[in-house]
Amino acid sequence: MSNVVSGQSAGLAARASKILPGAAHDRPDVPAAFIGCVGTISLHASDGLDAISDIWRAFQVTAWHTPFQDIDWVTAWYEAAGRFNGHQPFVVLGYEDGELRLILPLAVTGGGGLSKLCWLGQSANDYNAPVIDAEFAERCRRDLAEDIWTVVVDACGPIDLIEFAQQPEHIAGRANAFIHRAAMPSSCSAHLVNLEPGWAEFYARLRGSKSRKRLREKFNKLARLGRLQFRGEKDPAVRRALVRQAVAWKTQQLEASGDRNPFAPDNTFADGVSEIERTLMTLCDAPGARHKLRTDCLFLDGKAVAVIIALVAGTRYSVFISAHAADDTSRFSPGTILLVKTMQLACRAGYRKFDLLAGDEGYKMDWCDGHIGLWDDVRGLTMKGKAAAPLGRLARHIKKSLKEHPRVLDVVKRANKLRSARNLI
Repeated sequence: MSNVVSGQSAGLAARASKILPGAAHDRPDVPAAFIGCVGTISLHASDGLDAISDIWRAFQVTAWHTPFQDIDWVTAWYEAAGRFNGHQPFVVLGYEDGELRLILPLAVTGGGGLSKLCWLGQSANDYNAPVIDAEFAERCRRDLAEDIWTVVVDACGPIDLIEFAQQPEHIAGRANAFIHRAAMPSSCSAHLVNLEPGWAEFYARLRGSKSRKRLREKFNKLARLGRLQFRGEKDPAVRRALVRQAVAWKTQQLEASGDRNPFAPDNTFADGVSEIERTLMTLCDAPGARHKLRTDCLFLDGKAVAVIIALVAGTRYSVFISAHAADDTSRFSPGTILLVKTMQLACRAGYRKFDLLAGDEGYKMDWCDGHIGLWDDVRGLTMKGKAAAPLGRLARHIKKSLKEHPRVLDVVKRANKLRSARNLI
C-alpha cells in the first residue's frame, strides 16, 4: 500500500486504502496515494501541490502542456484564489514502467449543494488539459482515457457533477482522447497565428500593402506626439503596476462593448480584485516564473499607452491580455502597433505560435490564421448531479447560440452596457 505523504487529507488516504489491491504498485518514491491501475498505467493522486511540485516541474520540461497547466501558473492561481474559493486539488499522476507519462491537474469544489470535479484553475484558464508525454498521447486512445477517468472519479470521492470547460480538441498534435464522448463544443474557440521565419515576407502575407501603410502612418502620427519605446518590463513592482493598468483598460473596453468581463470585481475577496488579476499579480512575484510571464509595452514619453500580458512556454507566445489607453492616443491604434511589434519580436526570437487564446474579440479573428476547437463536458454522476447537468448544458447551448445570432447578441450587449452604466451611478 502506498503511503500518503503529510499534507494530504485523511479522506484521500481512506479512499485510497479501500481500493488498493495490494503492495505490487507501491511507489515510496512517489509522494501521492496509489488509486488504481489501467492496463500498464499506475495512477497516483495528491490533494496538495507542494509535495508533487518538483515532480511536476521536472516533467513539464519535456511534456506537452499549455501555459495554464504550468506548475507556476497553477500554484499562483491556487495561492491567489483557489484555496479561498473552496477548491481542493486532486492531482493524478500516471506512471508506466516507472516513468511519469501523465498529470491530470484536477480539483474538487462545491456550489449549489453539489460536489463537482473540474480542472485546477478552470475558471481562470483559457485551456484545460493534461500535462502529457507526447509519445503516450500518440498511443492513448479514447477507451484508455475513459478507463483512466473511471478510476479517477471513483477515487476522488462522492462527486455529483463533472464540469470540464474549454478543453482543446488536440493535445501534443493528436486528438484529445481525454475529452468525453458526450462533450459539447464550447461557446468560443481559440485563435492563433502560425509564425514563420523571415518577418518581412511573413507580414506581407499576413497583411496587404494598404493595411501595412495605414498602420505605418498611424505609427508616424503617434511618434510626433513624443518619444515612442517598446520595452518588456522585468521589475516585479513595475510588472504589477502594468497588470493593474492592463486589467483596468480591458475592463473599460469590455464594459463599453457590452462583452462579458472576466476581470469584473470578485465579491469573494474583500478588495474585490478578480481571481485572474490576483493570479497574475502573484505570478509577478514568483521567482521561477519571471521568464514565463511577459509584460510587453508601448511607451509614449515614458508613459504606457498599450500593454500586452503574455504567457510564454517553449516556442509558443500566448497573449493573455492586450489593452490600450482610452485617451487621445487611441485614434492611432497603439494596441495594434504593439501587437504587430510583439509579433515581429516573437518571430525573430524563434517562437512559432502566436496564440491569441480563447475569445471572440474582433482583433483575434482579424489576425489569426488558425483556430483551436474547445469542448465542454457536463455530466451528472448522482441523482442530484443528473438533475443539474441538463441545466448546465442548456446554459452553454444558449450562450453558444447567442453568439451565432448577431442581432440577439447585440440586444444582450446593450443590456450589459446599461447594467455597467448603472453600476457606475
